[in-house]
Amino acid sequence: SSWALRYAEEHYDSYLFLATAEVLDDEMADRIRRHKISRGPKWKLIEEPIKIVEALETKCAGVEAVLIDCLTIWLSNVLYKVNDEQILSYQDRLLNTLSCKGQNIIIVANEVGTGIVPEYPLGREFRDLAGVLNQKIAKLADKVIFMIAGLPMCLKGDLNNLKKEIRKEGELEFTPEMSPEQIWSILSQIDEEDLFIKGFNSLDDIKRRELAEYVLSRCNIFSGKGSIFSERYNSESGLLE
Repeated sequence: SSWALRYAEEHYDSYLFLATAEVLDDEMADRIRRHKISRGPKWKLIEEPIKIVEALETKCAGVEAVLIDCLTIWLSNVLYKVNDEQILSYQDRLLNTLSCKGQNIIIVANEVGTGIVPEYPLGREFRDLAGVLNQKIAKLADKVIFMIAGLPMCLKGDLNNLKKEIRKEGELEFTPEMSPEQIWSILSQIDEEDLFIKGFNSLDDIKRRELAEYVLSRCNIFSGKGSIFSERYNSESGLLE
């Protein structure tokens, strides 16, 4: 989700967040509250757990991009509230709307098919439905990005085009509310080591040290750029040298 948010903010001037999650308990309420704070007032918001087609058709005008987060939660909501035939109808309506929508749509979805097959029938049904829906969405999409450990893998389209604004010197932009994870998701996409180092060193001292702590504690996960940190980070100056 954080990568999708950043992508929208980097490429468009106005954007709307179409949220599908429902507040079902205190933990979810707190999670949603934190997400709202992290997005900030620049994002318009529509909360719609079921009728996202209607929202796309009637409530999303006036912005360059709409971010749907997330499609998998929406499918779960639909699965619990309608019968099997209606589920397919909901999916078909969504696909038709997306194929005709003259607007930039960014969709976040979970890949639930990579885990263990669920033991219970409803879980297996949901897993199958989510997998088929993701395939249909991917077929419609211009670009498909698979996120692993905060890093993007381009499955469809050109990832270099996605990165062009942040790979050129002087185009790195970090906002004060960005978390270390969000900043790392930008820096880690830069192939050129000198630009990567310049990007890190351009941060203020507090952000550099927060990011360094985040990355150095995960060097066993972040190969490549993580190795640069462990080799070139100066804890006294807070810089990559």
